[in-house]
Amino acid sequence: MLQLDRYATHLEPLIKAAVNAKNGILELGCGNYSTPVLKEISASKGIPFLCQASDVGWAEQFDGVQIVDWTKWSPPAGNWDMVFLDSEEATKDRIRRLPVLATFAKIVVMHDADAAMAHPWFNECIAAFPKSDIYKKHRPWTMTFYA
Repeated sequence: MLQLDRYATHLEPLIKAAVNAKNGILELGCGNYSTPVLKEISASKGIPFLCQASDVGWAEQFDGVQIVDWTKWSPPAGNWDMVFLDSEEATKDRIRRLPVLATFAKIVVMHDADAAMAHPWFNECIAAFPKSDIYKKHRPWTMTFYA
């Protein structure tokens, strides 16, 4: 099996979800693989793209990343059809955003699913999503949730 860089293992399910998004795409966290790809897909579809991150040094590598404090985060205004959840927080803190994301996003793609699934409150966090898929082709795994 092809071994991908661990920071690129989410690309296949992420691109699939982004291509199917009909409204805006919101990225929580930024990266060399996801941010340019999501920005280009959004531009080609003519839909909004917003990337939010907390690491200023990392975010400065990309145009237009909005700096946020994850401890005070709330959903940004807009119509966000698809969300990529890969913020700089610890996975146990990141997954606690899932119930809020289920209130407005049709699709949520989450990187590091294998780590997230190990947390005792994981099932509680995903309860609002009636369907999910797990992509296990590469580690870390990626999950896609459908509202």
